[in-house]
Amino acid sequence: MAQPKDIANAVLYFASDESFFATGLIHNMAGGHGFGTPQYSDFIRANADKTKIE
Repeated sequence: MAQPKDIANAVLYFASDESFFATGLIHNMAGGHGFGTPQYSDFIRANADKTKIE
């Protein structure tokens, strides 16, 4: 799962002058893992018990 610093780095990039050429796109900050990938679903299953709110 993403850490706050991962999202912060993306925000810093888009707020900087370095991103001047990036326009009109939706950027998913998923670390290369999409919802349809087996690796993501395995990770969710393995960590499901850890994230349950009681």
